[in-house]
This record gives sequence, C-alpha cells and structure tokens, in this order.
Amino acid sequence: MERLFTAIPTPFINGKIDYLSLEKLINIQIDNNVEAIVLSGSTGEVHSLSKDEWRELIQFAKKFQEKISIVTGISANITSHAVEYAKIADKMNIKYILVTTPYYNKPQQEGLYEHFKCICKAVSNTKIILYNVPSRTVTDLQNETIKRLINDFPQIVALKDATGKLERVCDLKHKLSNIKRSFTILSGDDATQIGFNAMGGEGVVSVVSNVAPKLCKNIQDACKNNDYKLALRYQNDLFTISNALFCETNPVPVKYLLYKLNIFKSPECRLPLVELSNKNKDLIDKTLLNLKCLL
Repeated sequence: MERLFTAIPTPFINGKIDYLSLEKLINIQIDNNVEAIVLSGSTGEVHSLSKDEWRELIQFAKKFQEKISIVTGISANITSHAVEYAKIADKMNIKYILVTTPYYNKPQQEGLYEHFKCICKAVSNTKIILYNVPSRTVTDLQNETIKRLINDFPQIVALKDATGKLERVCDLKHKLSNIKRSFTILSGDDATQIGFNAMGGEGVVSVVSNVAPKLCKNIQDACKNNDYKLALRYQNDLFTISNALFCETNPVPVKYLLYKLNIFKSPECRLPLVELSNKNKDLIDKTLLNLKCLL
C-alpha cells in the first residue's frame, strides 16, 4: 500500500473552490513522487463543503488517478449520511475513502462498529481507511473494535491513527498478528511519524508534504528501508516547519504558507475558521526562509 499520503487543503477564492490552485498543488505532489493525496479531509475543510462541492471536488481529482492515488474524506455523525457519501465515491470509482469516526454524539464501541459496518456494505470497489481522531471527534475507536472490523470486512485496508499514542500501534499490531491479510496503519501526525513507523506503522497522512513533498517522501523511503538514522536527519530538517504548520488550527497555517509560496492565490478559509493571526504570520514568514533553503 502507499506510504505517503498528502492531506490536501481546499483552496478558496471569494468563497468558491479555486481549481487552478488545486491543480497546481496536485501536480507538485505528482512531480515529487508522492503516492496519494487526501481530498476533503480535515485539512480539506470537509465540514465546510456542501455535498455538491464535495462531489465536484472529487470529480475534478479523478483526472489525476492514473498518476496518483485519490482518497476522499467522509465525515458525518449520521450513519445514513456517511453511507450516502460512500456510495457516491464508490460509484465514481475512487480508490479509497477515509472515513472519520462520528463526532459530537459520542457513540459506544458497538455503535461505531455498526456505523462502519453499514459503510462497508454500501461499497463494492472502493477501499476503506478508518480514521480515528479523538481530538476532533471526542470519539475513540478502540483497538478491539478495529480488530473486529478488520476481521469482518475485507473492504477495510488501513487505519489513520491520530490518537498521538504510539503504544497503540504496537498493541494493534499484536492484536492483528493472526490476521492473514494485509492491513496498514498510517500515522496522522507528521511530528511523530518516525516513532510511529518504528512501532509498526507503515506510512503517514501528512500536512507538511504539501510544502516539502520530496523531503517527506525521503523520510518514508528511509523508514521503509529501516534506515531510521537517515529518516531522523530528514525529520530534523523539517522540525521547524512541522511545528509552524500547527501553530493554529489546521489548515489555516498551511494555507497561508502555500499562499506565500505562490501555489495558492489566497490563504482563505471558511468560517468558523479565520485567517492566521499577525503573530503567526510572522512565524510562517520566518519559517519560509528555512524552507527555501531545504527545497
């Protein structure tokens, strides 16, 4: 399975999706041998997109599918809504859907199992990546539930783990040791991706790779070759940039940096997200000097 997934922000100009900027960013990912992109995820402001915009965004991305794997994010706290989006992605022949645990209503583990069960039964060709991000959803998909889902539904091929708890990777690998089919555990955090891989992970869904795709690819290639010393060297080079891109809520900082790099025409986000503070604009501007030395 792919190891480097870039979580793509959705560029806006005057409230509308800026497809020219989006195409520019996707082509940069392709040119730097990034293996996959995630559209309409947390970084893509999925909760701010209408259904029509979401469908149009995915339709636009389809033209790149021969060059890069396409993942579309699905985030809904009503199961029937998640199923509806999954069916659309499946009909459009999207390779993967990244499905977030339901937010706000805090379902029990059995409810989470049933939620993903309904989604699995709704798709025929599209593969499913589970997305566990308790910091945004207040819901934690426990490893026992993940194991149960993997046992029951072959459509589930990976997990994006954004819990920030590296020990859970080792625990899940142990729980899955008797499962004969392949299953990939992806880090949801740039800063800890090396430790995550060392504990049994096999890749990352990255925000930093929007602006430093080659270096991020180098990190994952080094980890794949068990050269963690080299991976750490690359990671240290990116440390300042990685920290800066999370100085405020993602994707606000990365949109500003893409704007400063002349990849996006605007750093615009949709409410309730607002533009980067002046203090953190200065931080990103200083970071940009460091980034240009690395690229």
